[in-house]
Formats: sequence, C-alpha cells, structure tokens
Amino acid sequence: MAKIFDSLTERKQKQEKSDQRFILAMVFIVLIFSVISFLFSYVFMSVVVDGSSMYPTLRSGDVLMVHKTQSIKRGDIVVIKDGKDSNGNDKLIIKRVIATELDSVEIIDGVVKVNGIVLQEDYIIEGYSDADDDLEFLVVPRGKFFYLGDNRLDSLDSRVKGTCIQSQIVGVVEEWTIPFKGINKFFYDIGSFLRGEN
Repeated sequence: MAKIFDSLTERKQKQEKSDQRFILAMVFIVLIFSVISFLFSYVFMSVVVDGSSMYPTLRSGDVLMVHKTQSIKRGDIVVIKDGKDSNGNDKLIIKRVIATELDSVEIIDGVVKVNGIVLQEDYIIEGYSDADDDLEFLVVPRGKFFYLGDNRLDSLDSRVKGTCIQSQIVGVVEEWTIPFKGINKFFYDIGSFLRGEN
C-alpha cells in the first residue's frame, strides 16, 4: 500500500513539475510576443523600398528597419510622410537628410554645398547627379529639413517639394539594416503580422 502511495505521489510531483514547465514556457512566449509587439508599435517599424530614388544605396524591394526617433541629423536616411494615398493611408518616401534648420544649401553643377562646404557624397555614383536641377542659395527654415534622394536623376525631393517638418519624419533607417537588408524580410513579415496586414 505504501509503495502504491509513493508511486502516486511521485507521479503527482512529476505532473506538477511538467505543468510548471508548461506554464513557464507559456509565460515566456507571451512575454516575448509582448516585447516584440511593443517594439514594433512604439520603437521600430519595417518598410519596403519602392523605386530607385535612393539607388545605389537602396534598391527597390529592399526591406529596412526604421527607428521611430526624434533625433535626426545630417546624413541620416529617413522615412518621410508625403501626403496620403487613394485609400487615405500615409504615403511614405525614403530620402537622405542633407541639411537641418538654419543650414545654407546650394547645388551648383550637381555639386551640393552645405554652409559653403562641398558635401563628400560617396554614396552617389558618377552620372547619378543632375546639373539641370541646380539650386540657388537657400537657408533651411527653423524646425525643417532639406532632403535629397541618392539618385539625383530620379528623385522627387526638396529640390521640388521643398523642406519637410519634424512631424513628417517617421523615423531613421537603422544603418545596420542596409548591409543585411535581405535578412530583414523576416522582420518585415513580423511587423506586418503585428499590424494585422496579413
């Protein structure tokens, strides 16, 4: 009788341990899902490049991670709200910040100067700059940003649209995502799922 009781007690203890492990695993999964959901709701978002305005840095179809930040500096690649599409959703464009508030900008023969200094733009391929789109001396208004596409021959940017304000900038493309953009399809799929797009 004692052996049967011991056996039942042992089985019960094993079942309790198994239940505890299952509960801990479920708590861990819910916690991980909550953290990912928080990050994709408030800190990060994923975007797909559409078009060639940032070539050769970015190509159409590249998937990038964007940090929803308010800290924007010259040289950052940013995602900008550019009006609404036919469904009333924000249209997003990806460009490079060339100048910030109170900077002076001029483009002469395709060469960009900020505060009188020629920008070293290693990200532009020779022949991807257009001297026809020169810009006379401009001072960026307070609280605004001047942006250009890396492919100056195929980019609607501040040369045409003017400057943008801080609230139009959704976030900054994380530099580490550019070399690993193929891998980021995984993050894009997670973000789409969490936003209910799948």
